[in-house]
Amino acid sequence: MKGSAAILALCLAGPAAAQTVEEWPVIEQALGLGDIDLAEIGFSTRTVRADIDGDGAEDLMVVIDSSATCSNGIVVCAAAVLDGRSLRVLWTGSAQTLYAAPGADGGWDLVVRYHTLGNDGQPYLIEDYHDWNGSGFTLLDSAEFPVE
Repeated sequence: MKGSAAILALCLAGPAAAQTVEEWPVIEQALGLGDIDLAEIGFSTRTVRADIDGDGAEDLMVVIDSSATCSNGIVVCAAAVLDGRSLRVLWTGSAQTLYAAPGADGGWDLVVRYHTLGNDGQPYLIEDYHDWNGSGFTLLDSAEFPVE
């Protein structure tokens, strides 16, 4: 199991990481946002670029923050990873934060971080570690940390 201290935290903000005009329709479709007027309700994106699939092109990891894309109470938002060359959707799901962490194979692992309530009613931070297997991401490990 990997600890959160081993994570290479990449900044999920800034103009260098922002999604392009070509990428936004793919993100909308992948996350089922077509019927939602995000401009009307207000939203922000947190993005980072890293070559997470090892093909030499920087891929886009994005989390969409809005009242329509995030759950109530515990902040878990719609998220996606797009291939940097083809804009093919590599992963979609829910996350509070996406990270890239050094993988055992010399490449990068996708780390999906979110908060949840445990069976005991207490809050936990969950980190799921995914490895690129050539055609998709495989869950390698999951770590659970109590939130004080």
